[in-house]
Amino acid sequence: MKGVVFADTIGWLHEGRGTGRRGRGVVIAGAHGHEDLCSRRFLRLLADKVAENGLPALQFDYPGCGNAAGDHSTPGQVQRWTASIGAAIDRLKQDCGVADVILVGFRLGALLAPLAAAGRDDVAGLVLLAPPSSGKAYVREVTAMSRMIDAPLASRSAG
Repeated sequence: MKGVVFADTIGWLHEGRGTGRRGRGVVIAGAHGHEDLCSRRFLRLLADKVAENGLPALQFDYPGCGNAAGDHSTPGQVQRWTASIGAAIDRLKQDCGVADVILVGFRLGALLAPLAAAGRDDVAGLVLLAPPSSGKAYVREVTAMSRMIDAPLASRSAG
């Protein structure tokens, strides 16, 4: 695994080993916030397993999130995150010489992946893991989770 920088973000390239299908790679669009922290190990193991089976895989952080530079409260962030998935596809194709990709989206990534794939002829398939039913439902879930986490922390610091 090696670090790569592209389009205002950072990613981790897992180069394919073995005798996997040539010409295809996997881009993994992960979750956001607390869900991102909880799923990092799983998504890294997924990328490792994909690479062990011969396909290169690229994981990345959305601009302004995780290890990427920037501020996640910037207006138009959803469009930037969606564009970063396209940039990850382009980077994997450039670095590994693949012709097309399977796009794997987890939680927020499962909402954004179809948007990023629309109009592209180099996305051979979509794998959507635990997709929220809608963007509105996702915001509601994340807000509720934030309140559950923040309330105990606030009461501890006050007392």
